[in-house]
Amino acid sequence: YYTGVAIGQVGGEDAVKHLRKTVKDGANLIRPWAALGLGVHAYEMREKGGSGLAAEAEIGDELLSLVAKDKDAARKGAYVIALGLMKYQPARDKILSELKDTNVEAYKGYTGIALGLMEAPDVMDAIREEVRKSKRRPEQLQPLCIGLGLLGDKDIVPELVDMMKEAKTTSVYAALAQALGFIGDARSIEPLVKLMS
Repeated sequence: YYTGVAIGQVGGEDAVKHLRKTVKDGANLIRPWAALGLGVHAYEMREKGGSGLAAEAEIGDELLSLVAKDKDAARKGAYVIALGLMKYQPARDKILSELKDTNVEAYKGYTGIALGLMEAPDVMDAIREEVRKSKRRPEQLQPLCIGLGLLGDKDIVPELVDMMKEAKTTSVYAALAQALGFIGDARSIEPLVKLMS
């Protein structure tokens, strides 16, 4: 399954053709990996100074269609992450809607990361609201905070530190500590050190 991502890392026209064909015609188990491969390839092209995928609009629309049609949250999570890696802005509103509407914790987290990858700062308030509702849901809390970190949101740090002080389980505590580490705001160091003692 991981070969889809590896093919995306290798890149090139043949890789993109293969990954698109797999996204269109592949089995449910490999389709998400092919989508992630396309997202990784687009991301790496941008990192190297390129403009993304040649047929990015078509590919983005294909992935967006899968988000709308597929009922499996794990597969949908791969599709929204791929769209985020591609920075495919036409998917922004659909992913924001998915963030607000889903009750599946891991998928909610994936939508937060996808929006962060898209560098859509206008969605920070919506992600913050979901973070506030996630005090006892580490599986969505940490990735939502990562999404905020990707957007450069340091304003959430005092709230996360307070949540950490009130955490009732190790998993919530760990998710918050990792989120604070990812956000990387120096204001979290002293409270983290105190909580370690």
